Amino acid sequence: EEISDVSGFVHQRYLEENNDEVPKTPTSQVVEDTFLVYGSIFAILFLIFLIVRPRYPRAYNVRNTVPELNCELAKDTLGSLRWIYRVFFIPEDEMLQNCGLDTVIYLRFMRYGFLVALMGILNSIYLMPIYGTSPTDPTASLDIDGLDKISLGNVPENDNRVYATVIAAYIFFGYAMFLLLKEFNWFTKYRHEFLSRAQPDNYTVFVDGIPPEYRTDESLLAYFHEVYPDDVSEARVALNVSKLEGHVAKRAKIVTKLEHAINVLNATGQRPSHIANKSSRCGKPEEVDSIETYTEQLREYNE
Repeated sequence: EEISDVSGFVHQRYLEENNDEVPKTPTSQVVEDTFLVYGSIFAILFLIFLIVRPRYPRAYNVRNTVPELNCELAKDTLGSLRWIYRVFFIPEDEMLQNCGLDTVIYLRFMRYGFLVALMGILNSIYLMPIYGTSPTDPTASLDIDGLDKISLGNVPENDNRVYATVIAAYIFFGYAMFLLLKEFNWFTKYRHEFLSRAQPDNYTVFVDGIPPEYRTDESLLAYFHEVYPDDVSEARVALNVSKLEGHVAKRAKIVTKLEHAINVLNATGQRPSHIANKSSRCGKPEEVDSIETYTEQLREYNE
């Protein structure tokens, strides 16, 4: 334990003695480098987006390219840069009608983040001068970075300027909670309004585990009419018909082959034949009549 204490003391002394040898990167330089790196990446990706967006409208404006999804709001592409601010001035009722509740909530969430960040900027307007006028520590280095001077780290201990930070925190979080309460009230109102619309998806219920005797549209609808009279308008049973779809695809191929064989007979007057997949008992390939074989196979699939 004593050896560990001595080792820690030596390590601490080494750091103190060599502290001046390791240059510290100024805060302003760190911020500048961050903006340079990530700002450049953002600018490049944003430029690529502006070039790609008009060339691939199906990916970036589906409702204006797919006829089944067309709406009036999607007809205006808003140009290359105008969409950045115009999207926030589209009436919410129009956005709700054309894009749905999820889109409106997403845009309101972005607006909420913008307003909260704006409050932080407004707080910094009076906090930075308060931090910047703090008395300088005589033991500290005179070469203090500009951003460090206007930060909370420049305020000495037991200084009354810290109360400004506390007040700013209450203002910031109080404003954020106030906006959040408004968003919850808005969501509750429009959520109920959206769910009360006469849309099929608002009144459709998915039911699983249906007993075998009710796995038809007629029997299922009759059961719901018995349990909920005049409340159920339609009932559909979703069937897993993967095997049936496979048989239908094979039948379609046989129909095509049969039609081709009949056309050959009509054109040449000779009955076409082909080599069957199965071999005869003696091991030689078996040549069969195409029309008869395909007719028999089609009859089996029809049954």
